[in-house]
Amino acid sequence: MSNRFNILRSHSGFGVIQALIASGVTISLFAGLTSLSMTHSKSQKKMAMKFELQDFRNTLAQSLAIPATCKRILTSIPTAVAIGTPAEIKSIELTQNKKIWDSSVGKPEGSTSGLSIESIKFFVDGALPAATDRLIGHLEITPRLESGSFPIAPEILRQIVVVDSANKIIDCISTSIPSCPSGQIYSGIDSSGLPSCISLQCPVGKVISGVGASGIPTCVDETQIALKSWSCPVGQAVRSISSEGVPQCVVISAATSSQVLPSSPSTSPADSLPAKTSSSIVKSPCTGGVFTEPSTDKSNTCTWNVPDAQPGISIGRISGSGGSWVEATCSSSGSGQWDYSYNCPSTKAVFSCSGGGAAKTSPDGSNSCHFSWPDTAAEKTIAISSTNGGTGSATCSNPSGWSFTFSCPNNNSNSPTCAGGGTPNYPSSSGGTPCAFGWPQSNAGTRINLVSTNGVGTATLYCDSSGTWVWEAVCK
Repeated sequence: MSNRFNILRSHSGFGVIQALIASGVTISLFAGLTSLSMTHSKSQKKMAMKFELQDFRNTLAQSLAIPATCKRILTSIPTAVAIGTPAEIKSIELTQNKKIWDSSVGKPEGSTSGLSIESIKFFVDGALPAATDRLIGHLEITPRLESGSFPIAPEILRQIVVVDSANKIIDCISTSIPSCPSGQIYSGIDSSGLPSCISLQCPVGKVISGVGASGIPTCVDETQIALKSWSCPVGQAVRSISSEGVPQCVVISAATSSQVLPSSPSTSPADSLPAKTSSSIVKSPCTGGVFTEPSTDKSNTCTWNVPDAQPGISIGRISGSGGSWVEATCSSSGSGQWDYSYNCPSTKAVFSCSGGGAAKTSPDGSNSCHFSWPDTAAEKTIAISSTNGGTGSATCSNPSGWSFTFSCPNNNSNSPTCAGGGTPNYPSSSGGTPCAFGWPQSNAGTRINLVSTNGVGTATLYCDSSGTWVWEAVCK
C-alpha cells in the first residue's frame, strides 16, 4: 500500500487526499480508519493506566498492613476526621527516604503509562461498636483524567483507625477479620465490618441436624438420626446439605448457569427422606443508573449517574450540580439493594446543614430502612425518622457538617427489643434544672445518642441482646 501510494503521488502530482481517491479509498473510510486507530490507542493507554493504578493500590495495601508504615501515612493527615468530610493525604512515604507519591507531582514513582493520581482521600464510614476511639473508613485513590479520555473508576482500600478525643488520627490497626471465640464458627460480616459468629453446640444426647436462618442450630435426639448414603446424579455435584441431611445438587456446566436440584439418593425409596428443591443462593450485584432524589422542601431535584457495583463494594462520593452528592455501597448481603446517603440542597434558603436522606439495609439483608432529615441549623442534634423500624440521629456541626448514626433491624419478629420511654427529671450535677430525655423502641444492638430538651444534658443508650437498655447520662 505504501509503494502504490508513493507511485501515484510522484507520477500524477496528486496530494495525499487525491492519491487516496485514485487508489479507490474514500475520504469517509480514511476518516473512519483514523478514528478507529485513535480509539484503539486510547483503549490501550487506558488499560495500561488502569493496571498501573491497581499496582499502586496493591503496593499501598501492602504498606498499610505494616503497622509502622500505616501509622506514618495516616497520621500525616493534619486535621480531624468526620463522616461527610473527606481528609486529604498529601504524600505517601513508605520510609523516611522512600516517597512513592506526592500530590504536588501527581505521577506515582515508576509510572510509564502516563498515570497521574488526582487525590488520595480518607473517608469515615462509621464508628466500631463499643469502641469510641475506633473508626472504620476507606481510602479512595482517584486518577486524574485527561480531556476526552476514558473514565477510570477510583480504587478503594478499607482501613480501621484510632483517633484521639479531637478525632485526629493517632494510629491504625489491622483490617484483617478477627477470629471467632472458641466453640463458634464464622458465618459472615456485619455492617460494621466485624465477624458474625454462631455456636453449633447441642446438649448431651443430641446432635445437630441443621442451622436455622437466625444461626441457632437445630438439635435432635441421636436415636432420630439414621446415617444414609446420599449421592448426586452423574454431571452434578453436592453444593450444600439441608437440615434433614439431604444434599442439594448443582448441575456442572460451563455453558449454562448453575441450577440447584434436589438430590437423587443412592438408598432405596423406603429408606429415603423426602427430597426438597432449594433455589440457588447467589449474591446479586447492584444495578447502576440515574439516581434521583428531591430536596426536603421539594424545591429542588438532584440526579446522579451511578455505576454498577458488586456486593460490599462502595462507589465513593459522586457529586452533582449545586453542591449535591450521593454516596452508595452495594449491600454486602447480596440482596442487590443499594445502601446510600445523599445531600440535595434547597433552592429557597441556605442552611448550615442541608436536608437529605439515606437507605440502609439490615445486617442480614432481610429489611430496608429509609431515613430522611430536614435542613438544620448548626450545633443541633435531631432524631431521624425512618421506615421499617429504623432509628438514627444526626448532628450538624460547624464547620464539619453532618455526622450520623443509623440502625436498621433485621426483619425478625423474634429478635429482642428495648421499650421506648423517657425520664423527665434526670438530676443536674450543678443543682440546676433537671434534664428530660426521651427514646424510641429499638431493636437489640441499637445505640442512640441523645440531647436533653433543655440542651445541657447528653445521654448514650445501648439496647443489649437481652432487650435491656444500658445507658449513661450527664446533666450539667
